[in-house]
Amino acid sequence: MSYIEMSGMMLNSDNPYVSRLVDSFTARDDKAARKAVTEILHESGGRSLSPRWHPLGFFVVHLAKDREGRRYSIHCWPEHERSTQDPAWLIHRHLWDLESMILAGELRDRQYSAAEDVGSEADGPLYIAESADARLSILRRTDRRVALDDLGAQDWRAGTWYRIAANRFHESIVDHDASCLTLVRIGERVRPNSEVLGQEDAPASLTYAARSLPLRQAGEHIGECLRRAPTGR
Repeated sequence: MSYIEMSGMMLNSDNPYVSRLVDSFTARDDKAARKAVTEILHESGGRSLSPRWHPLGFFVVHLAKDREGRRYSIHCWPEHERSTQDPAWLIHRHLWDLESMILAGELRDRQYSAAEDVGSEADGPLYIAESADARLSILRRTDRRVALDDLGAQDWRAGTWYRIAANRFHESIVDHDASCLTLVRIGERVRPNSEVLGQEDAPASLTYAARSLPLRQAGEHIGECLRRAPTGR
């Protein structure tokens, strides 16, 4: 769900709350995961977590890293609030495999297969995403093109889990008048950069300066999402 990982400090695997988070994700237990996320946010007390808005419109809170080096983050789309890069290019593929558990709300994920250097009405220039620093991301146009084959969309609701392979283009959409909260796990990099489908008439490079979000405000958004989550799971 993201071009790049906007940097931020994380709790390490020795933290008992992290162990519970990892166990709940591995077991695909969304109820336990919601509890573990709440514990970590309370434990941090604003000391280490650094929420930031992301080019794709949601905000990210990097939570923890497990003993295998996999990283866990919260992605939150608050109701009626987004901070999306302009132009909003949502179709992208990651530089690692991504697993996502829906903790609250719902989203629609549409996946695409791609073939380079194929001319069609659906193709366009390929951009790569680079991180200049913790706050700045840059999209740079390459001399490559990509043509996409729409593989269809699927709706994911609270309590469900899905995976996006690193070779798969996709876009995730949450209605502006709705909210969604996901717990994401990513592994090792399999390519140097994330890749984004751009537009013909766009500049050679685009810059996005990520706005920080006070942990208290992020916690309020997350708390509101969690209050809407199913209680019977």
